[in-house]
Amino acid sequence: MQPNEWHNKTVGMSTDELGIKDSIKQVAYLAKVEDFLLSIYKFYSNSPLNWHNLKETGTALNIKVLKPANVKGTWWIPHHAQAAKAIKQDWPCLLAHLDSVSINGQSADAKAKATGFVRLLRSFEFVYFLHFFLDLCQILARMSLKFQANDTSVENITTCVATTLSGVRGLGTTPGSHEAVFLREVGDGTVYKGQELVGDRDSAILNASRNKQAVLDAIAAHLQRRFSSFENEDIFKNMSIFNFKNWPLGLEELQVYGNEQLSSVVDHFEELLIRNDCDIDSVPLEWVSLKIYVSGLVAAEPAVYYLDLRQRVIIQNEDRFKNIILVLMIVLLIPIHTSEVERGFSLMNRVKQDWRRRLTTPHLNELMRISLLGPACNEFEPMEAIRLWWQGGRRARRPQIQPNGPRRRQARCEHDLDAGDSSDSEEEQ
Repeated sequence: MQPNEWHNKTVGMSTDELGIKDSIKQVAYLAKVEDFLLSIYKFYSNSPLNWHNLKETGTALNIKVLKPANVKGTWWIPHHAQAAKAIKQDWPCLLAHLDSVSINGQSADAKAKATGFVRLLRSFEFVYFLHFFLDLCQILARMSLKFQANDTSVENITTCVATTLSGVRGLGTTPGSHEAVFLREVGDGTVYKGQELVGDRDSAILNASRNKQAVLDAIAAHLQRRFSSFENEDIFKNMSIFNFKNWPLGLEELQVYGNEQLSSVVDHFEELLIRNDCDIDSVPLEWVSLKIYVSGLVAAEPAVYYLDLRQRVIIQNEDRFKNIILVLMIVLLIPIHTSEVERGFSLMNRVKQDWRRRLTTPHLNELMRISLLGPACNEFEPMEAIRLWWQGGRRARRPQIQPNGPRRRQARCEHDLDAGDSSDSEEEQ
């Protein structure tokens, strides 16, 4: 596999949400749900009065109101999950407030919009599909967050995609948590949270199930098409042996685990490894030592973070496992997402704002490097930085001197004012 083929297969997975969005455009009912979520967001976002009255309704009903979210945000899956969650939690408040607006609204346009919203919110099919959609978004959101994590690498992508596919297909046969709660609450009737839903229950469930299966089939087909290389190509399957979380616990099983897969990976990258002074013959021996070393770390610290574990192997044991580390580094350096780059652009916009346009490029680069790679504020030890500041000046530091010199003129002016006030008081007497 050539380098450009690696690039085409791996880079850009953070844009997979747009692919999921395009794959389900064919489901007309989902477009109807998305139009509702966007319209209800604008209804409360563009009118402070409507938002205030909705919160007052929530206070009266003892419900914590979530503001409807914008489904047109940057990340398609999290924004839709947040919007669907808000509608589910605010449903009684929305119904009560929109019923009032449809009758006592200040304009004919507001009354018409509220009437349409109430019609959908009272639809059995719509409420049922909304609960399913929330379950689906939560499954996809876990995959999205996994792809955005800094410690995500090619060896754990296969497990993540397989888990997501299993969850998506499972929704077709077994109701998700939110869908199950809805079906349990309505039972054999159509009463939900004390309100009568409109529509025949059996036909509504049948129609919603048909739309639900169309969405699931489209997403499953997209995921299989998108990540087919991870399932079909042996080189990606073999790289999964470097996922420490999947290693067996027994010592005998651990000693033989991944030996054949490692040999395949080494053969695939043999030219690259030799060019970087790797001793191919020492890799199998170091692989056995590495497995025993990592299993000991996990046994001593069961809650050890996966990224910290890899850093300990690479940084603290570079001489001990120098050959197997070269193989591991190849796997870790295969790009999986562009989220870190996108976060860098966001950070640059936060650092270099309108009032800091004179910030030079080297200084901006240093500030961004500190923010991205530096320790957290509660872990930062400032004494070394203070020492460098203290010793790094051209002249000796003088912290006891005021930064702009003594305030003699200001003190003299204050003295003159005090003297003037005292003389005026004497003349009045």
